[in-house]
Amino acid sequence: DDQLPTPRLAPPRRYRGAGLRRMVDIAPAAFCGAMTQAVPNFLDIVDEPTGTITQRGMLELPQVALVVGRNSFLDMRAHGWRSYLHLPRPGLPRPLPPPRQGQAFLRCWLEMQQEAGVGAGAMINADLPTRVLHLPPEEAWPMVRRDLTGKPSLNMQKDLTDDLEAHRYDVLKMQINARHRSDRAVHLFRSLDRNSSAWVAALPGGYGLCNTGEWVEITARFFGVQSPICAGLVARGARLFGHLIDAFGDNLVAATGAGVTGGHIAKLRHDPILALLAEFARSVGAFARTEVGDIFGSVLAANPAAYHLYYGGVGRRPGPKVDFYAEYDHWGGRAVPRLFELKTIAFCPTRYKDTDGQYPQGAVGRRADALPGERIKELIKLDRDFFHTPAGQTGPMEARALTFCPPGGDPFTALAVGAFGEFSVGLETLVADFASMGARALRGRTGAPSEQLARTALLWKMRQEIGMCALRGHAKVIIARARMENIGGGGAAHGGADDDGTEEWAEGVYHQRQETRSWHEAA
Repeated sequence: DDQLPTPRLAPPRRYRGAGLRRMVDIAPAAFCGAMTQAVPNFLDIVDEPTGTITQRGMLELPQVALVVGRNSFLDMRAHGWRSYLHLPRPGLPRPLPPPRQGQAFLRCWLEMQQEAGVGAGAMINADLPTRVLHLPPEEAWPMVRRDLTGKPSLNMQKDLTDDLEAHRYDVLKMQINARHRSDRAVHLFRSLDRNSSAWVAALPGGYGLCNTGEWVEITARFFGVQSPICAGLVARGARLFGHLIDAFGDNLVAATGAGVTGGHIAKLRHDPILALLAEFARSVGAFARTEVGDIFGSVLAANPAAYHLYYGGVGRRPGPKVDFYAEYDHWGGRAVPRLFELKTIAFCPTRYKDTDGQYPQGAVGRRADALPGERIKELIKLDRDFFHTPAGQTGPMEARALTFCPPGGDPFTALAVGAFGEFSVGLETLVADFASMGARALRGRTGAPSEQLARTALLWKMRQEIGMCALRGHAKVIIARARMENIGGGGAAHGGADDDGTEEWAEGVYHQRQETRSWHEAA
């Protein structure tokens, strides 16, 4: 299905695209923007009573002055544009012959209006707000629009490009909405956020460094096309623990069973993000630990009977773990201890539901909202099983968790990363706090003009690295489990420990060559 991936190549990241704009798409806006800047300065400005030139033009041509009239560019809205575009002026004959550049401007403007469905006689997208493209061409001059500061906007090319991209995004949304809400493409489009496209702007180094197999998996997942590495497996009917492998690799990531759940492959998405968050916390001066077991393990150790019952006489082992523990307060006050739980979710019907369109932040929002309550229920069950706490009473484990509870909040802050790299609100807030804490130090090291600019740069860097870490981890899981085909069904795993999945990817491209070829040609 190439109807959705190809239109998403050109739009910017804020419109769920890759930002790979085609020159043919931006050329009309660039031409019109340049014209609005240049035309008013073409001709000399002459003081008519004395005939003295008061301001030199950059393109003084007698034939242009004859057609548009001397000093007509002093009032572009009333006279200059109408003359240059060969439009009738009240009380004056139509100028002849028309300037070729003016005719080209008029043609480009009307073509852009026709594409966007605005302007005279428009029948579609009449309610879609535009910045300048709703204006007739004779009013397209730089002083026409004012921003919130009251100053004129002089970037006509940017305004035109924004109008066209907003229209193209609206068309893409209409195509998405025409599909059934259970369609995978609908879930993909609605779930993508600015973090899902981190791979587009990531530098090929550090956390942005990928091998061939990982990069093609990340790209394919972003555009909603079939996984190249899974295409060959599907073609030969490969299975994982008795279940067929799907063409997108969703079943591989969501797989459960002996040897899968809790294994090192399952942690390829989860643990690197935790390590990166801890690195960010320490870099801005916060205390941070990952996989902390002594917070609740100390409660068990203080009660010998519960301790012996929980550990069963097998020796010391970690108590219930907390994914991420940090002490910080980005407002500069005392250090506040906080508990965080991180979940990386896979695309499956239990996580991505047909009703996601009505739920804030969709699948990651629903998972993040449910996570704190799940952890509290686990602690309540431990209180009943090992401390024999009666129902309705607060046991030691639950009481320990409540000591981390902020006013009006939950003891645990949920951090969720979706199947398409999207972040939950809790993760966005945590990263924003870290950026605020590190902004002053970054400004001191780099000489940034302001602390706000330093914070923006640091926030962008953190988001990009976490987003890239999540996307690469997802690709690693697909590649690693693709080598496990037929496990649980009598087959054997294949692929060496240092294999990056290139052979499986090449085989998949062979079976998928027609679709891949059309996709690249469209790009």
